[in-house]
Amino acid sequence: VAFPDCWCGVLSGILRDSFGFLLALLRSLESANLLAPGKMTTFATDTVLDEHMDPDYEPTEKELEEYAEWLGMDVDEDREFFWIARAGLKAPLPKPWKPCQADGDDIFYFNFETGESVWDHPCDEHFRKLYQ
Repeated sequence: VAFPDCWCGVLSGILRDSFGFLLALLRSLESANLLAPGKMTTFATDTVLDEHMDPDYEPTEKELEEYAEWLGMDVDEDREFFWIARAGLKAPLPKPWKPCQADGDDIFYFNFETGESVWDHPCDEHFRKLYQ
């Protein structure tokens, strides 16, 4: 079925809002203990994941370099700022964000209060600005 261009945005918004509603409903069920905690829940092809941060996690040198470069650092000249990259890699998701797995194993982040979804960790922009 072909839709006029103006309908594509409307349909996209409806689908996004529907997914947001379902995820918000899931969060409410989990909060009310009607959904077993620690379990993954799937809607269509997207899966809501539980975040588990290992308190002993230390990023590898390769992870630090890749994230530092992604933040805009020069890997050779900005090593004194690698503490920012280390903090960014160890940053937990702020509430009410949850990691989700899209079809094809891509990870995105969903905010259960606003319905916003993003591909980058919600704290990444903070660490990018901290470096700049």
